[in-house]
Amino acid sequence: MKNPWIFPAAALVVGAVGGFISGKNVSGSDTADSAQSESAIRTRATSRADSGSAAANATRRAQRPTSPGEISRMPGASNRIQALMEYYAGLSPDELEDAAGKLDNLAMNERIMASFLLFSRWAEVDPNAAMAYSNSMGFGGAFVRPTILQSWAGVDPQSAAKYYADNPREFAMMGRFGRGPMGNEGAPSIIASEWARQDPAAAMAWASSLTTDKEEAMSAVIGEVAKNDPAEAASMLASMDGDKGDAYRTVAMQYGAKSFSEAAAWVRTLPADEQNDALGAAIRGLSNVDPDAAVSEVAKMEEGRAKNNAIEDI
Repeated sequence: MKNPWIFPAAALVVGAVGGFISGKNVSGSDTADSAQSESAIRTRATSRADSGSAAANATRRAQRPTSPGEISRMPGASNRIQALMEYYAGLSPDELEDAAGKLDNLAMNERIMASFLLFSRWAEVDPNAAMAYSNSMGFGGAFVRPTILQSWAGVDPQSAAKYYADNPREFAMMGRFGRGPMGNEGAPSIIASEWARQDPAAAMAWASSLTTDKEEAMSAVIGEVAKNDPAEAASMLASMDGDKGDAYRTVAMQYGAKSFSEAAAWVRTLPADEQNDALGAAIRGLSNVDPDAAVSEVAKMEEGRAKNNAIEDI
């Protein structure tokens, strides 16, 4: 492909060199004329480069697919996903609503991906409208609502939390479906996880204020913190009441992936009836970075359910 800026840039270089050489044997007036000439060349070069860039952008826009149906015929799965993301990113909230009404025209496998990307984008720009639309979808709304809530919480967790508090019945089935047909994550956990990525302290304060699904939401916060700082996540467990089993295992798995020796030492500080399950979780984390070491560690576990579960997972 030819680069439109090569020729003006070359002219600029030639002009500058020519001015430099002639300037050695010219008067001040000639030098001033040379400078003016160079300035004019730069202006023309910049103008041509800008025009070339604008033309290139216009060409790319013209070549961009204009519908999910057209995108579905593109070669390469990753290309199709990227194209869908760009397509939905360029739509207004009203256009996103119109596109949502056409999802049924797609094949089922294409519809699932398109729905995820469409409602993720819609929730970022107009979450209330996206949520209202999901409520008009009947049973199908239960499958897109987690996606809407996650994207909403990703940009404005406080507003997402308020909507959940004001409309709890809309999310009654979410614990059964989670983020997909086989998921089991409830609305508070989704909000808490996204909030914790931005402000763990605020997320934990909100989670601890809940009257239902409190432990799950607090575990979600701790699990998010554990991805980057398992030691800090372990210290946050002290603020939890009730059953901490899930939180122990979440922290142990992240800990095991970062430093199995530290994870094992921490597991030994837990209540005796929680240690085997937490150790199994730590070994599962280790298996993600060092499968051979995980096999060695699981062989050392005492026989029982925790060991059997760990063996299945690694």
